[in-house]
Amino acid sequence: MTFRDDNTIEDIMGCYLVASHWREGESEEDIRRLLGEFVERIRDKLTRNRNETRGNWFTIALDHAQQAQRQYRDRQFEAGHESLRQAWEHLERGNKASQRHTTFIAGSDGEVQHV
Repeated sequence: MTFRDDNTIEDIMGCYLVASHWREGESEEDIRRLLGEFVERIRDKLTRNRNETRGNWFTIALDHAQQAQRQYRDRQFEAGHESLRQAWEHLERGNKASQRHTTFIAGSDGEVQHV
């Protein structure tokens, strides 16, 4: 599947939000399509990823997203919704894993402050 956007975490979030608000009784074809796109977007992210730590989080997210696909297919909607939530949680953690965190600041006088 080719995406017409940059497939940023925000693009993936849009797909996740629509899928996570699906309710039993609505078109099951819609949720299958949305979950398929969610899985493919995560795969695409993994393909282009060069950060090993981030890749580990995204791999776990992909596993949860695929599990959600199977659960929704088997009409296990509550379990599928939980797997979908866990997939998103791991995507968020993976996205943050590549960000540097400041642990100290050195002033112009050489004094170090820990934050």
